[in-house]
Amino acid sequence: MEGRTPIPSRQAQEVRRAQEKSQQVNENIYCIVSTKWWSAWCNYSGFDSNESLIKNEYVEPGPISNEPLFDERGMLRIDVVENDDYVVIPNGVWKLIQGWYGGGPAIKRRLLSGDVPHLEIHFIRVEVRLVIQDSGEPDSALSSSNHKNTIIELSRLDTIEQGWLSIVKATGMKEIMNTAVRVWVKPAERDHFVPATGGLHDEAFWRRTKSILDAEKDIESWSMIDTSSNMNQTLNSLLSEGLRWGALVECKIGGKTSRYAWPRDALKHRWRLRIKSGDIIDAKDSEGRWFDSVVRQVKEVQIHVHFRGWAARWDTWVDRFDEDSIQPLFTHTTNWRKFKKGDACEIRSEEEKRALWYEARVLEVYPSDDPKIKDDYVLVQAMIAGHQTLSGPSKPRKLSTQSESLAKMGTHIKRARTPIQQSNNHYLSSSSSGKLSPSYTNTTQTISSRSYKTTTSRFLSQSYGRPHHKGTPPAPGAVGLSNLGNTCFMNSMLQCLSHTKQLREYFLNAERVQSELNEDNPLGSGGNIARAYADFISDSWSGDYAIIVPTILKKAVGQQASQFLGYQQQDSQEFMSYLLDGLHEDLNRVRKKPYIETLESNGRPDQVVANESWDRFQLRNKSIIIDTFYGLLRSHITCPNCGHESITFDPYNTLSLPLPSAKIRRITITLSRADGSRPTKYLVQLSSRDTITQLKQGLARISGETDIDINNLDICDIWSHRIQKCYKNN
Repeated sequence: MEGRTPIPSRQAQEVRRAQEKSQQVNENIYCIVSTKWWSAWCNYSGFDSNESLIKNEYVEPGPISNEPLFDERGMLRIDVVENDDYVVIPNGVWKLIQGWYGGGPAIKRRLLSGDVPHLEIHFIRVEVRLVIQDSGEPDSALSSSNHKNTIIELSRLDTIEQGWLSIVKATGMKEIMNTAVRVWVKPAERDHFVPATGGLHDEAFWRRTKSILDAEKDIESWSMIDTSSNMNQTLNSLLSEGLRWGALVECKIGGKTSRYAWPRDALKHRWRLRIKSGDIIDAKDSEGRWFDSVVRQVKEVQIHVHFRGWAARWDTWVDRFDEDSIQPLFTHTTNWRKFKKGDACEIRSEEEKRALWYEARVLEVYPSDDPKIKDDYVLVQAMIAGHQTLSGPSKPRKLSTQSESLAKMGTHIKRARTPIQQSNNHYLSSSSSGKLSPSYTNTTQTISSRSYKTTTSRFLSQSYGRPHHKGTPPAPGAVGLSNLGNTCFMNSMLQCLSHTKQLREYFLNAERVQSELNEDNPLGSGGNIARAYADFISDSWSGDYAIIVPTILKKAVGQQASQFLGYQQQDSQEFMSYLLDGLHEDLNRVRKKPYIETLESNGRPDQVVANESWDRFQLRNKSIIIDTFYGLLRSHITCPNCGHESITFDPYNTLSLPLPSAKIRRITITLSRADGSRPTKYLVQLSSRDTITQLKQGLARISGETDIDINNLDICDIWSHRIQKCYKNN
């Protein structure tokens, strides 16, 4: 290194020139360097403004040390934060400093193209598993053999073909390269890996399914990479969501008698071979509608199904292997029989001949008297809704939730899809006001233009986006938000906004949102942020999901603020500001903004000036965000020379409150004496305003070295067993 390394000041000059050159040529390759090392080099070379902190003599930073940025697998740590842990430098700068100091390792990253180009800091982590059993379920023998899960990293800029080959090669079995294989992928549930010894197996990522239907649902969550599509496109078009994925490499079944050629197909349809009389499944009628149905008879291939809530004459025989005729329960239907008080449904009259169906409401829900029977009971009453019952309002009837006399709202009475009017009925609470439960009211309808909903990738056999987790939340809106990769900052703020009553009620009114959508506002996102947030609120408060995956909303905000496109840690309040600003511009009711001059008080009363300021502000800004989150801040400025006073009222939506700094600081110092004696640690307590001189005096006092000249004490910052920075007394 000696003889070819420039002096420190010359190093700084060459680095500046390299930075300027990279900007001129639009370089798209950058490198990551440890903040600790970079700061030490900046202090050594005088590259930044910290020269006042250094002594006259220079302290070399030593070889580049990026090791602290890696985890135990040699991969970039998920939790690293820009500037705190690492800095990004052009590739040309890396070549210079690496040539001068050596060390490393090099961490190169490229720009992801798109509407808003951004740097790919974290690669996609894929845990690969081999599936070769006929059942498609990896057993314990395979798990303990040489075919253990392998974790690899893939860049989103790799082609789909490169990613596919890397996944297959990760199995470590060269022989499968010459056989028919399929690769399945799905995003993981969490943003980080468990310890290497456990892998994803401990998280039930590869769990054994507890039931046939669980197996079906688990398989449906995986998507197959379609090798017949354009494999030269980048992985960013395929695995765009999250940092962590799982991959299954599936080998074709050979030389065995089976209806299915692939293990996972055999597993997916295994439940069809086990269908028995009395099973409840989804079945499709002749008009293409799906109903929860009961299996009445079973033959070798054909099964006889009865559509619950319909007469026996509609029963039909279907092929048990026909995917277009039958599916596991709740594949195409919903669990509408899980009633709550106030829910709407349809009820069949008690007449045996020519039974009629009426709109009804659940008055009470009763648990079953027999703990072995899971069916609950409901007290249901037919309602007047534009037509008469047989003899006026019927008496309440107590029925099993599985009764054939109950049907989902809109099954037989088509106009029953809208809320029914409340009658003068003493069984209804006065607080219900004729409204239905959240599962049936208009508040859960979606916006007509939902262009940001997860779409089906043409490279996958199914939707590649991670779906919401279905389930009943413990309370309305009490849903979890899936961590997409360092998105705690986003999720915490979304939870707060989701439970802001005025904002929530507005976005649950889909018709109002659609009517106020301002897609032509040049300052907005074309309505994308508003639509994505409306979908998020609708899903969060639908009562259908236990966990929401806010991928689409994150992407929509990231298109307007590129720092949120990646998976680095960000500031929660900053995200809120961008989100609220995007929502305001997308929903601004002002289509043509007039020019407005600054308003001065000119001695008028504050109330008058404030009202006029607000009216002027609303000439250009009027939305639900302004109505809910904005106010006016009074500013009073007096000129010290002429005494002129200026009083203005400025709009604001956040107030920055200073956090009081600690008056007392405790600093741990290791004292190394010149005589080579054993270093000793001391805890020095100082005022936050004290200088390095006072720190030295405090150290001398508690160490017993009271007669020492403090000029013989050096206060240094040590990192990786090297001196990184020395501080002056002031």
